[in-house]
Amino acid sequence: MSLHARVVVDARGVDVEIDIPDGQTVALLGANGSGKSTVLGAIAGLVRPDHGRIVVDGRVLFDADASAGSAGAGPAPRASHTARVDAPPHRRGIALLAQQPLLFPHLTVRENVAFSPRSGGAGRAGRAGRAGRVGRAAARAIADARLAEVGGLAWAGAMPHQLSGGQAQRVAIA
Repeated sequence: MSLHARVVVDARGVDVEIDIPDGQTVALLGANGSGKSTVLGAIAGLVRPDHGRIVVDGRVLFDADASAGSAGAGPAPRASHTARVDAPPHRRGIALLAQQPLLFPHLTVRENVAFSPRSGGAGRAGRAGRAGRVGRAAARAIADARLAEVGGLAWAGAMPHQLSGGQAQRVAIA
């Protein structure tokens, strides 16, 4: 997966350009407050840059101005805050994980994943019942399917404190 990102967030003093070719692994390092989380949040769609362009695998996720040397720059510059493209976070296919996975410590792995459909956040898995909630059996099936997708079904009965950091992050993705 390749990435080109130019992210400018004036209020945070961030002006960064990154090019990562397909197959590369990159670490983003910098001092506290240097803008690492801002750049990652912009790529995930949680922070809206003032200027810039974000392209993942050739797919433009954000394009606020096609000028000023952006890779693949197109037609004439556009005014700031008038994005030609601004894919919403849920359509980007990018997961941004917090340093802490923020799982409920009193619930099992399966119960943590089933929490969303049980509380009305079933999303693409389907909605039923009042306010989008699904029943226990359906929520359990959704949770098991999501855990299987991330290779975590074996931990379904475990408590969050029993997981490694990487396992907890997989559960957070599920």
